[in-house]
Amino acid sequence: FRANMAGPVLFFAAVIAIWLGLNNSVRGLVSERPIFVRERLAGLRPGSYFVSKLVFYSAIGAVQLLLLQAVLFAVGRLTFAEDTLADLPIIVFPWHFLVLFLTYLGGLAMGFCASAAARTEEQAVATIPVMIMPQLLVSAVATGYAQERFSVPRPFRPLAVTLMADETYSHFMEALVDAASFVCVSRPATLLLELPAVPGYTTWSLAADFCHLMILLFASWATAVAVFQQRARRWPEEVGFA
Repeated sequence: FRANMAGPVLFFAAVIAIWLGLNNSVRGLVSERPIFVRERLAGLRPGSYFVSKLVFYSAIGAVQLLLLQAVLFAVGRLTFAEDTLADLPIIVFPWHFLVLFLTYLGGLAMGFCASAAARTEEQAVATIPVMIMPQLLVSAVATGYAQERFSVPRPFRPLAVTLMADETYSHFMEALVDAASFVCVSRPATLLLELPAVPGYTTWSLAADFCHLMILLFASWATAVAVFQQRARRWPEEVGFA
């Protein structure tokens, strides 16, 4: 309903990057569990195995994101309104690719968590909607996107603006949705993607949102590694090698 606005397009580009990471990695560990256990008994180091998976899926994701940017550029020229194209520099290649790739890594980490924790591929795949829906439901796009400045109280404001703002929310649920969005990778990713088109987006906002994204990535990967290490100890018993 807002085809003439760049924000929703960039938001869903970030969500697609998260979904690609989830979809690529959610079967990666659980489907190869018996193979991993056999190779582990032969001397394979779990850390080396995990890093190899990260490198492999990162390469796949890079190709997918390049194709995504190509589609946005090509199809956008045919379908988007003129004012959207003016505000939608989606082919700012180095910047948008970097942000989308970091966002993809966040989805990759969530997928590895689910894959390591699940007992079957079906269980792992079933977690994808559970992990992707919060990225959608607490966004400014889902809760009502208005063409307003980022200083107005709402979800998905730049972190620096949120911390320094004096305004208060008129309803508890507004504050709750905004707080919940802080743990969603899609929040800083969307803001960073919108950077070239948003007036008043300062260097402090850029630094704060980039740090926010990196903190979420660090937390996601720390959790993925911890879950993998904890669950890998039980896999020999689960697959019948103990």
